Amino acid sequence: MTLNLLNKESAGHQEFYQALLNMDRIKKQFVTEDWVANHYRVIVWKCAGQERTQPSVYAGSALTPDNIAAQLLLRYAAEVEEGKRPAIRRITEKDDTPGRPMTLVVSGIGGKTIEVSDGWYCLDCVLDNPLTVLIQSQAIKVGTKIVSFSSSILGTHTDGIPPLQAKSTLKLKLNYNCVRPATWHAKLGYTEVNTMPSLPLSALSPEGGVVACVEVVIIRRYPVQYLETLPCGKKVFLSERSERKRQEEHDRLRERSIEQISEKLSKQARNKPKPTKESIKNIVSGEDLYNLITADADPGSLQALLSSSQRKTLAEYSEKERSRQQNHHNKLLMEELSEKCPPRRVVSLVKHKVLCGVELGAKYCFLTVWRAEKEESLKEGRGYKVYNVTCGSLRGSGLTLSSSKNTVYREIVGDFSHLSAKVVCSVSNVPVGVSECDLIGKVLQTNKQTGEENKQTDKENKQ
Repeated sequence: MTLNLLNKESAGHQEFYQALLNMDRIKKQFVTEDWVANHYRVIVWKCAGQERTQPSVYAGSALTPDNIAAQLLLRYAAEVEEGKRPAIRRITEKDDTPGRPMTLVVSGIGGKTIEVSDGWYCLDCVLDNPLTVLIQSQAIKVGTKIVSFSSSILGTHTDGIPPLQAKSTLKLKLNYNCVRPATWHAKLGYTEVNTMPSLPLSALSPEGGVVACVEVVIIRRYPVQYLETLPCGKKVFLSERSERKRQEEHDRLRERSIEQISEKLSKQARNKPKPTKESIKNIVSGEDLYNLITADADPGSLQALLSSSQRKTLAEYSEKERSRQQNHHNKLLMEELSEKCPPRRVVSLVKHKVLCGVELGAKYCFLTVWRAEKEESLKEGRGYKVYNVTCGSLRGSGLTLSSSKNTVYREIVGDFSHLSAKVVCSVSNVPVGVSECDLIGKVLQTNKQTGEENKQTDKENKQ
């Protein structure tokens, strides 16, 4: 089936739109002028690129009204009749995640932002500083194809919206560490590659956000540490022994606080005014019966005077009142306890010295695993593929890697002992340039001196 145009000498998207509406097979409610204009733009750009890059192959047959019309009909059949949806449409309609690997082409550049396309629809992007530098240096320009991993969507829409409406409200967030150049002939849209190839340390940037995948060999695993955030906001690092001591002190303080607060609440309950005693026979309210019984010095004698209906009413109310008082007591207890003895904000971590790569000559950095009690599987001398880690920098330490709640570890099968081998030598033969080593020694003598004795010893040494 062909698309009949009234004027093939100058055919813009309006002419193609009117020609589509004149066809019997077209469902007009699914074809808008914006839809035609979007696909017309992408098709013309693609066909013009084919003519320029491969003139001997296409020889003027690509950028023609008949070919553009044929491709418009193919897109209509795919989207409307077959229900197929390209990557950007699936993302904006919230039917797929933007973190999946996909190949995109840069379709526009405006200042520090770019527009990308999956060959069907376009979406604006928010870039980090390293990607912005590549834009300014023209390393990325219109027509450049990129592979994106672990990207995200920025916008206020909680429900999915069509891609043509999302153009002005949603943006794709791209990170340098998860974007790499694609070959010129790479097919646009979702890629068949499920994971991003691991990157060397030299290819990462501390400002480049999440790293999709990196291969590491654990050279050294340091002891567990704890990071505590104090109520004043100050952060302190604790050893395992210090953390255990602080937790014990906090538990003792909490127990004392609970006892003091419970005693205070009990006194308040005892001092609560009670109703005056009156004729028991006339009381029908469960609340009045309960207050009268609990306030009397001899509640058993009063209960003997109650009728069967009064006892039933009292029992029902007593059960509800005890539950209410217990809940109220617990609520007041937790409120005062949170002020007097607030819960500690502590998180465990383990630092690892790792080689970023499984080959000789790979550079090392530090990998911090947070909430380390969950990751006891990381062993010295073994290799791992680490997915979704954040990249940062420390003064004097170069690049650092840190885990997050989305970090995944996959052990690499192989022997990496040649990368993590340790050499035994005497202290005098430690090689120059070694930053750290394990020390094996024997304690021959220890001296316990007071502060005054230490001062005297220092004075004698100076003399």
